[in-house]
Amino acid sequence: QETLADPDFQQILEKSAPNAVANMYAYVDGVRTPADQTYVGSILLYKVADPLIYVYGQILANNSVSYRAITFWTSCDDNATEIASSIFSGEDEEPRVHLDPDQETVRQCSLLHDVDREFCDDLDTIDNKENAGAVVIHQNEMSNSTRYACGYLKLPATAKIQFYRDHNDESSIHFDPFIDFML
Repeated sequence: QETLADPDFQQILEKSAPNAVANMYAYVDGVRTPADQTYVGSILLYKVADPLIYVYGQILANNSVSYRAITFWTSCDDNATEIASSIFSGEDEEPRVHLDPDQETVRQCSLLHDVDREFCDDLDTIDNKENAGAVVIHQNEMSNSTRYACGYLKLPATAKIQFYRDHNDESSIHFDPFIDFML
């Protein structure tokens, strides 16, 4: 009972907006191709503490309920530089994946540590016209596997506006990632 009344505990329970959101688009023939047909989901980044980031996303399953590796890059281009981070691993810290009731999408989450400090700082200072870099979803659980999709990390409100502007025909998109989140 004391723990539940502790102000620090109460703060943990409060729902907070992510630091950044990336709308993810699949690579077609090695090129990131933003279109209704290539939209695969959105990734949300929550900066827990420097250099610790919680990553949560809803993405198309594409017949796979396995975790897909997440890495950070300076952009979605071929010549981009990878941004340092490491995924927690161990019995209680493995990334989690859950198939949604629609059987088309999965939700996956992971906790990354040793994230580049400059990148962490950039997450705190994004304005509505910039991005803090890019996030890549890989084909499988290996971070050196082929890129599956990429998106630019933007302020949550900016990413939401971009999503609705780019996908204004609801019938052309499989799901709305912003419906469950207060942004």
